Amino acid sequence: MNLEDLLAAWGRGWAASRATPAPEPLGEGAWRIKVGLPGHRRRDLLPAWSPARLGAWADGVAGPGAWIKALADPATLALPAAWVKQPTEYLMSTPLQATAPPALAPGYRAVLTAGAAALECHVLAANGQLAAQARVGLAGPHAVFDQVATQKPTAAAAWPGMRWRCWPAPPSTAAHARACSSPPRTAARCTRPRAGGSIRR
Repeated sequence: MNLEDLLAAWGRGWAASRATPAPEPLGEGAWRIKVGLPGHRRRDLLPAWSPARLGAWADGVAGPGAWIKALADPATLALPAAWVKQPTEYLMSTPLQATAPPALAPGYRAVLTAGAAALECHVLAANGQLAAQARVGLAGPHAVFDQVATQKPTAAAAWPGMRWRCWPAPPSTAAHARACSSPPRTAARCTRPRAGGSIRR
């Protein structure tokens, strides 16, 4: 599967996970997801276009609540002033395999909820507090993992067996941006890259 097909599959799975309409083709490998949320009205998925073409597209679609995910190198991407770059993310894939669920640490339990187009898993600690969660959007033969997060326990409820680790980032393959639609009091923050540079989801 090439990167453009992988981007399209990601878009279908992400839309399934977020319960939005399926991505609409815009031609030449581009897609649009109508998210319909305040501050996130739509999201455009763009293939590996040249920096100049990506910049022209961003200029043409800029507006409150507009977001872009592009297969681009953030180091060479120049966006119009209406856009704010967000932390770089990476488009990764691996073949699905039928394996037994991993064993949880003692005291933890997993609650799996299956919908028509998505799965949701919550891992609960012995005291019933949420320890971790994730969603999976289903798109044909593809499963797109989304909103994967672990929750840090309070000092009074330390969770044995939970670990937080960081890994070095792999080579850049994808980038994100969104239109700045914040009120004037936060506009200065929106017009410059956040700490660490890059672009957003």
